[in-house]
Amino acid sequence: MRCYNCHAELTEREFCTVCGANVSAYKKIIRTSNAYYNDGLAKARVRDLTGAAESLRQSVRYNKNNTDARNLLGLVYYETGDVFHALIEWVISRSLQEKDNDANRYLQEIKGSNGTLERAKQAIKKYNLALNYAGNNSEDLAIIQLRRVLALNGNMLCAHQLLALLYMKNGDYTKAKKVLRKAQQIDTNNTTTLKYLREVERLYAISKGNPENIRTSGTNKDRINYQSGNDTVIQPTSFKESSGLWTVAYLCAGIVIGLLIAWFLILPSQRNAIRDEYRKKEQALYAKLESAELPATEEPRATEKPVGTKEPEDTKEPESTKNPAGTENPAGTKEPEDSQDSGTGGLDEEIYGNGDTMQIDSSMSAEDYFKRGSDWYDYGDYEDAVSNLQKALALDNEHLMSLYYLGRAYQKLEENSKAISVYERIIELYPDNELADDARRFIGELQ
Repeated sequence: MRCYNCHAELTEREFCTVCGANVSAYKKIIRTSNAYYNDGLAKARVRDLTGAAESLRQSVRYNKNNTDARNLLGLVYYETGDVFHALIEWVISRSLQEKDNDANRYLQEIKGSNGTLERAKQAIKKYNLALNYAGNNSEDLAIIQLRRVLALNGNMLCAHQLLALLYMKNGDYTKAKKVLRKAQQIDTNNTTTLKYLREVERLYAISKGNPENIRTSGTNKDRINYQSGNDTVIQPTSFKESSGLWTVAYLCAGIVIGLLIAWFLILPSQRNAIRDEYRKKEQALYAKLESAELPATEEPRATEKPVGTKEPEDTKEPESTKNPAGTENPAGTKEPEDSQDSGTGGLDEEIYGNGDTMQIDSSMSAEDYFKRGSDWYDYGDYEDAVSNLQKALALDNEHLMSLYYLGRAYQKLEENSKAISVYERIIELYPDNELADDARRFIGELQ
C-alpha cells in the first residue's frame, strides 16, 4: 500500500514515514475496498454474478484506483452479455494503470476479434426492437427478435428474462421455465430470474390444477394454498382466476411503459420526416450504386472472448430460408426462374408479387428487400412494407420471414383474405416450424 500524498510505501504506522501524512483513514478505505473485491471474487467463482457485480461496484466506490476490482467487474459484465459496460471498466482501468494490467489483454482480444462489437451493437438494437414489439402487443415478433438477440449474444441476461416473460404471457410455461434455467446458468443468484422462476412454477401449477401443489384449505374457503419447492404460500381465492395474467402484466408494465409513451407521443409526429429522410438516402444510394462498383466483403472470422469467460451457447434462428434457383448475373446476384412453384399452381401475383411486373434492382437480394420491408413494418408503414416484401418473394418465393412479415402487414392493413393466403403458404411450406403455429393461430383469429 502506498501513501496517497507522496506514493511512498506505507508501514504499519498510522502516518507516512516519508511525508508525515496521516493515513489511518486512508488505510481503512483501502482495506474496505479490498474486502469488497475479495467478496466479489468469491461470488464470481460460484457464478453469483449479480452479487459479485454489487460487491465490485462498492469496491471501486471506495477506491477508484482498484484496477483488479475494475477488471473483474468488466468480466462480470461481459459474462452477462453487457459488452459495452465491460469495455468502459477496462478502458478506465487501463487509464489508471497502463503497465502490467490485464485490461490491456482483454481490450486487445476484443479489438482482434472481428465482429464482436458489431454483434453486440446489433444485439442491443434487436433487443430494443423486441421491447417495442412487446409494448405494441406483437409478442410473436418480439419473441423472434429475442431469439435473434440470443443468437448474437447468448449471455444477454435481460433478453433471456424478457423472452421468459413473453412465454409466460402466452401461457407457454414450459418454454418460459427452460429459458429461465438458461439464465440461471449464466447468473445463479439473479433475483429477477429467481422471482420469475417461482412465478412460472406457480402459474404452471395453477394451469394444471395439480392437487399436490394447489389445494383449498379445509378450514378457510376464502384462501388457497400452493407448494413452491419447500415453501407453502397462502393466497386468497379472489385472486385465483386472474392472478396469472395480472401478475405477468404488472411485470411487463414497468418495462414497456416508457416505450408506449414514446410510441404514442413522439413517433406519430416524426414518422413522415423519417420516411422522407429514408427515401432521400435510398435515392442517393441508388445513384452511387449506378456510378460505382461495390467492393467485395469478407465474412467475419470466429471470435474469442477474454480469458476466463464462458462462451455463449449456440442458438438457432427460428427461420429457414431457401435460395431461389437461377443463374448468376454479372452483379453476382441470381435472377428468379420463370417457372411456377410446384404444388401451388403458381403464386398469386396480387398477394405475393411477380418479378416480371416489378421494378427490382439487380444489386438487391431477397434478404436485402426483406430487411427493407421489415424496417418499413417497424416504422408502421405497412404499404411500403408490403411492396418490398413482395419483391423479396419475387426473388425467393419460399423466404419464410418475408412471408411472415407480409402476412402480418396485410393483417395490419385489415386485408384479411390476403393475410390468410400468406399464412396458409407458410403452413404449406414449413408445417413443423414455430412460425407455422403462429400462422395457424392468426388464421383462427381472422376467420
